[in-house]
Amino acid sequence: MSYYTKTPAHTIHKRIYKKSNVHGKVAFFPTEHRIKNALFIIDEASMISAESSMGQNLLDDLIEHVFSVDSAKLILVGNMSCNPSA
Repeated sequence: MSYYTKTPAHTIHKRIYKKSNVHGKVAFFPTEHRIKNALFIIDEASMISAESSMGQNLLDDLIEHVFSVDSAKLILVGNMSCNPSA
């Protein structure tokens, strides 16, 4: 992605969480989003789980992070599988 956009690319975790040491254990906390008119392009979006992992829900945290600034936009790219019989 960064090759084509000529902009640094990061994992979702690196962009929306900061790592801290709490009582000798590694913990991750949401970071503050301060960039106006930001455009977040998420490749391989089908890999994002809506289930909690390590007490965090990546999809909820991503959406909350992106839209904490009114002018931000989010584009999800990837194979979204659909089961019509479900």
